[in-house]
Amino acid sequence: MTRLASGPVLLRPFRRADVALQREYFEDPELAWLDSNSPAGYAEIDLGELMDTEAASDRHIVALGIEVDGRYVGFCRLLNTADPNRVFQLGINIGDRRYWNRGFGRVVIRLLLAHGFDALGAEAIELTTNSKNERGIACFAACGFVEQRRTPKHIRYQSEWADMIEMSIDRSRWRSVTASVG
Repeated sequence: MTRLASGPVLLRPFRRADVALQREYFEDPELAWLDSNSPAGYAEIDLGELMDTEAASDRHIVALGIEVDGRYVGFCRLLNTADPNRVFQLGINIGDRRYWNRGFGRVVIRLLLAHGFDALGAEAIELTTNSKNERGIACFAACGFVEQRRTPKHIRYQSEWADMIEMSIDRSRWRSVTASVG
């Protein structure tokens, strides 16, 4: 059972009570847009499957609930952990707006990167976001991710277009970032 902690942030297995809160978070249209999704797309997600830690492990996914000061605020994942090239995908979704812009995303990402590189042996970790997710992009960059590719006007939500951005960090960059942070 994976549990990762730093200060008030705890990444832990999902609990049954998390489902109701996550459903509420998925009703936020801005959150959906920032996640390159839509409220309709979120409605189609099977939260039972998303939060089934045992099934996720069978699919080579590390899926964890994000808790801050004892409150569930969202989830994060490392996907493709059985990739023979050891290139994983990172996902993070902080649904509780009270925890936006407070540095918790950065803590979560650093915990996931440490787990991916140090415990799981990743060679690189990638993510995809959209150009409208400016706070997320700044957070990812602060954690050492660099933009690898940008596909213009690839994601549409309502009447707006955004570029799809692929970012990554490799093991050597992770080591240099963690050495500079101390």
